[in-house]
Amino acid sequence: MKVKDRNIVFISVDKHDAVRTYYQKSEYQRYSQIIHLLHDTVGDSYNLPIIEKVQFHKQKYNGRIVGVCIFAERLPDSLVSKTSWNKLIILTRDLLEVFSAIKDKKSLSIFNNNYNELAQEEKLLIDKLIPIFVDIYFDGPFEIVKPPPPPPPPKKRQKFK
Repeated sequence: MKVKDRNIVFISVDKHDAVRTYYQKSEYQRYSQIIHLLHDTVGDSYNLPIIEKVQFHKQKYNGRIVGVCIFAERLPDSLVSKTSWNKLIILTRDLLEVFSAIKDKKSLSIFNNNYNELAQEEKLLIDKLIPIFVDIYFDGPFEIVKPPPPPPPPKKRQKFK
């Protein structure tokens, strides 16, 4: 499976522990909102994450492949600045809660039970429909790369007589 930008939600944590979320070169207020929205959308489009078809007891189910990339700045502890480890731990726990809520919602729609109340075989189906992919990078905050501006129009040539 090739990873495409439409399959990734980018989360950036800067040195001031500010969290910013990006999906397809747009900024979003909350990462939980866009992740829920991507999993709830049923249509197929090149602007949405890839749909994974999973068969379970002669019935096919659709799930989305949504990965999360977290970019955080790694700073040495000092009186002026601190590392973002605490913010990163809180963010990671919150992401796991978001995916847990999505799994519960999917479990209720298919089996009329919460994820924790399912049999092992049913849990495997939900895990295939809603996989959890989280990568953490310590290279600094994520920034959207904007294309360079177009070149200026050519100057008009003067006609010589």
